[in-house]
Formats: sequence, structure tokens, C-alpha cells
Amino acid sequence: GAQNRGIVGMIFLSSLLFSTVALGGLNLTFRSHKLPITTQKHGPAFLFLSVASSFLGAIFVILIGSIYSILKTNVPDKLLYISVLYTFLSIILSQFFQILLSKGFISIRWKLDLLMIAIQFFTYLLLRLLNLTSPAISVFVAFITSYAILLGICIFIIQYKAILIFRQPIHKKDLLELINASKNNIRYSTQMAVLDRLDRVFVLVFFPTSTFGVYSFMTGVVSFTRFIP
Repeated sequence: GAQNRGIVGMIFLSSLLFSTVALGGLNLTFRSHKLPITTQKHGPAFLFLSVASSFLGAIFVILIGSIYSILKTNVPDKLLYISVLYTFLSIILSQFFQILLSKGFISIRWKLDLLMIAIQFFTYLLLRLLNLTSPAISVFVAFITSYAILLGICIFIIQYKAILIFRQPIHKKDLLELINASKNNIRYSTQMAVLDRLDRVFVLVFFPTSTFGVYSFMTGVVSFTRFIP
């Protein structure tokens, strides 16, 4: 129903907003290789910041969910707990995608996207067919399953193609260079992330959960159709 869809949408929005604000500028800098940034040299620093942000994102989402549950609509404990794993995996997988894109593996990325969608679709259908969980939990399990599988594939590709060495030590100099080079992009991505999702935040805060469920669904359809041309 619209009520549960609103709760799921709240979790999705919180996760996406955090990741875009926290990592959008960093990702843009890392992908574009803005001097002196390179994948090989700054990859370990980028990965360290990504993992740290994934943990912080999971904490942020469960805090928002808990506050929302107190002030607006009760969020089932199962959804709160599973949102932690969903947020962590979604952010860290996105960051591994950034590593692939930084080396120009665009074709690999879109193929992985198609595989991810297929896994989500069939996992959700299987769970609903077996009637093992609620629709909301089934959605999260489908996403988590696809993210975990693709994360393993990304790690294999990065190791196989020697894109970066995971055991390489993290140097403070590389961290500072990456952060300093990203300052302008961080400000830009933060502004764009807030402006692009300000309407959803407004509806989430001031309108009933069911209204936000319908609104997030319709805006999602509009956002999807923008990319068809």
C-alpha cells in the first residue's frame, strides 16, 4: 500500500541524499582524474573514504528512520534493521562502480546494471511467489542480494584487471590531495543534491506517509522517463 511505499521511499531517499551529499563531489573528482588525482595512486584513499562513508550512511539512515518512526509513522523494526545493510551495500557498490568508471569501463558498468536489475526482479518475484516475507522486506532483500553479488563481481574485476591494489597502504598525503582536489566539486554536488530532492524532503516532512508514497512513485516514473531519449 501507499503507507508502506512511503516508508520504503523514506529509507531510499535518506540513503540517496546522504551518499550524494557525502560522496558526489569526491566521485566526480576521482572519475575525472582532476590533477593530481589518479586511480592507481589515490585508489586506496578513495576506497577508505568510501567504506567510512558507507558506515556513516547506514548510521544516518537508521537515525532518520527512528526519528521518523517517533514523529510521523511507525517504522517496523525489521525495516529499520534491514535498511542498515541496504544502505551500506548500496553506497559501497556505487563506489566500486566509480572505480570502474575512473578507468573508462563504461560498457562493463551498464552490463552490470542490467544484471543487477535482473537479479532484483527475479529475487523479488521468487520471494513473493514463496510468500516468505512482506512486500517491503522482499524489496530490500532483492536489492541487498543484487548488491552483494555485484560487489563480489566488481572486486573480482578490479583485482583481475589490476585497477588498484587493495592491500596498498593508505597515505595521509593521498587522502589530503583527494579531499583538497574535491572541494569545489563537493560544494557543487551538495547544492545540486539538495535542490534536486528538496521537493521530496518537503513532502516527506509535511505530508502523510501515504502521500509521500504516491509522490515518490510518480516522481520516480518522471525521473526514469527523462533518460529514455
